[in-house]
Amino acid sequence: MSNKYRKVLAAVLAAAMVLGGFVADAASGSGQGGGSLDIVKYPDVFQVVLPTNAGRQFNYILDPTGILVNVGADKYGGATFEPGKTMYFHHKPASGSNTPHYTDVSEPITAYNKSNIDVEIKIKAKLSAPSGITVSATRTAGDTSTDPKMYLALTEGPVSTEKAVTEQGIVATASIASAAIHYKTIYDGHSDMYKNVLKDPAASADEEDYGTFFKSYSFMLTGDCNPGGKWEDLKSTPPSISVVWSIEKMEGVALGESGMPELPDNPNNPATPSVPGGPSMTISKTGLITITGLTADINYRNRLTLTYGGQTTNNLDDDLDLTWYGVGNEWTSAKGGTLKIQLGPSWMNAVKGKSVTATVKLTNGQMISATEQF
Repeated sequence: MSNKYRKVLAAVLAAAMVLGGFVADAASGSGQGGGSLDIVKYPDVFQVVLPTNAGRQFNYILDPTGILVNVGADKYGGATFEPGKTMYFHHKPASGSNTPHYTDVSEPITAYNKSNIDVEIKIKAKLSAPSGITVSATRTAGDTSTDPKMYLALTEGPVSTEKAVTEQGIVATASIASAAIHYKTIYDGHSDMYKNVLKDPAASADEEDYGTFFKSYSFMLTGDCNPGGKWEDLKSTPPSISVVWSIEKMEGVALGESGMPELPDNPNNPATPSVPGGPSMTISKTGLITITGLTADINYRNRLTLTYGGQTTNNLDDDLDLTWYGVGNEWTSAKGGTLKIQLGPSWMNAVKGKSVTATVKLTNGQMISATEQF
């Protein structure tokens, strides 16, 4: 290499070093970053399949002398009757048959839990006050008294699960396990949310296949009457039965032993008007109480209180003459919605001609009310 070339190369390297040093001394950098949160905002999915009307399933026939086994077909459209029974419930004809059948256990009311959480089913049952008939707390097959007696019970099937229905009314509860194993989490771009949804084939299952994927609970009615009673002297019809069933999630708001939200801290506290834009409450002349605008943050908390005729009646959640609508569908304890409570016939008779104020307490401590002149 010539001396001249070496000098040129040295000059270039020197210039490069100067330039490199200049860039390094002047360089700087900065950056900013934001955080994001990816969660399932509403992880609990409450979805149940529950019959809303029993039709004729709870109609019963008393047959203390056993005549229906032999001649029941003449009156009941050719139906057959299971021998040895004294109380009968109608069953639809078996597949491929046109002949109805009667036995001492009613057709079941079956609920399926399609949720990813456990749920609780609550059943309330009450007999109307019978006239001339003694309601027994146990089966009457071996009863030798001459007083007409009948026994009616809620049951899951086995005799060990029977719970006698009374004139005062009973409440029975049971839990139904979740279908969490059949759920998956997806991202919904339309709502920009993660959601828990049923995955196939459970998601597309027809009702006849629900038992393959979802846990269920069934209850029936059963009963009998004493053959030795003087039923021919009875001058009234047997008592009617009222059965109400509902399902709630087993977690969320604090629940009392009856499965309904807890009592007010002071039921006699005056209620405040509805907050504009917040939950509101109305009561109609037909006895329908409607609470709208409930949300996850401001939700229904307390049992219904009714004030009329100078008296206040609390703890009405277990009253069998009230029907709660929208629970688990239009309203949930987790998300709110619209909750409706219908006063039954005995309540409508009690408040006739009176001014009635209905009051509830919300989860934010607010009490709201509505008044109607009946």
